[in-house]
Amino acid sequence: MAQSKPITQGIDITERKEVEKALVREKNFSNAVINSSPGLMFIFGEKGNIIQWNSNAENVTGYSASEIAKMNVLEFVAKEYTMTAAEAVQEALTKGQASVELDVLTKPGKKIPFFITGRRTKIENANCVVCAGIDITERKKAEEQLQRYAAELERSNEEVKNFAYIVSHDLRVPLINLKGYTSELRSALEVIGSNLDEALPHLIDEKRSAVATALHEDVPEALEFITNSVSRMDSFINAVLILARLGRQDLKPEPIDMNALVQTTVETMSHQLQEQGIEVIVGSLPHVVADRTSMEQIMGNILSNAVKYLDSSRPGQVEVSAQANGAETTFCIRDNGRGIAAEDMGKVFAPFRRAGKQDTPGEGMGLAYVQTLLRRHGGRISCKSELGKGTTFTFTISTRSEKGARDA
Repeated sequence: MAQSKPITQGIDITERKEVEKALVREKNFSNAVINSSPGLMFIFGEKGNIIQWNSNAENVTGYSASEIAKMNVLEFVAKEYTMTAAEAVQEALTKGQASVELDVLTKPGKKIPFFITGRRTKIENANCVVCAGIDITERKKAEEQLQRYAAELERSNEEVKNFAYIVSHDLRVPLINLKGYTSELRSALEVIGSNLDEALPHLIDEKRSAVATALHEDVPEALEFITNSVSRMDSFINAVLILARLGRQDLKPEPIDMNALVQTTVETMSHQLQEQGIEVIVGSLPHVVADRTSMEQIMGNILSNAVKYLDSSRPGQVEVSAQANGAETTFCIRDNGRGIAAEDMGKVFAPFRRAGKQDTPGEGMGLAYVQTLLRRHGGRISCKSELGKGTTFTFTISTRSEKGARDA
């Protein structure tokens, strides 16, 4: 026999009964959440009146139950004491599954930071918002400490950049003098040599040999050594200036087609690639938002290194690939070159440090430049290598354009 539906004066009230049951379940759920929450819990109605709360609401704020019952949520939680800010908080909480960081006002007039989530619901057919909050005082203190550390680090970095810039300029003065006086010594030596050559036949054999050696071998060799050292020091100073400049120059983020940029870089190396029979494989690379000049330098340095340190005993191969991973894009440049010994890995990104056999020209600054530019873009770089098998450089670039001009 089928069960009959409840009828009152000929009206089917089944749906009303179901609604009433749902309201009871919602109310029981709200009471259970309120009473069991280890954090701050409260419920406010359409007009902002606080309907329910747990004991933490009293313990945290110092208000009594009767005082809270008379309060409006705008008086209870607000970023500031202005109605505009309080209304903004309420508007955020009344949006489904909203969350907001705000301050809970205490009776002594203090403000405690809370992270609060809100969920719209109905209790006894009235629109309400159930809120749960966690005290984030310690987190705020940690964030403030991190901000102080970041500010100190930025100041330190700026001081280092200024120091490098000043020292590099100051070192140029004695180098210019050394270069100038070396040139004068060469000129003087030519004058002395032309006159001494006439006097040499009048000297005894032993003295004639010693003077000739000093005049034509020892002194020119010493001057050549000084000249080479001055040139090398000048190269080091230029490298330091470039590194300091990279940390200062303005970045201009723009959308970049990385496929086109890498292809252009490879084309500039085409003669060397063809001559050595090197194959460069470029996968499908995503667009990024970054400073174009920086990306050209980054790719140019890494690809140049890959080609420079290939193993001549086997056909060279360089592979460029990339993958977008939400907040950032990861690039990989893999080669089958000489590889890097484990004990040399610490030198890879260090300025003026070079790993492995020193049979190629350079100051060992290319990867230091790359690391600085990537840090300024909010990215990072790492290296994995196996001696005799090859090396892989992996670096990231943020896909969020607002990160594009961040300083290291």
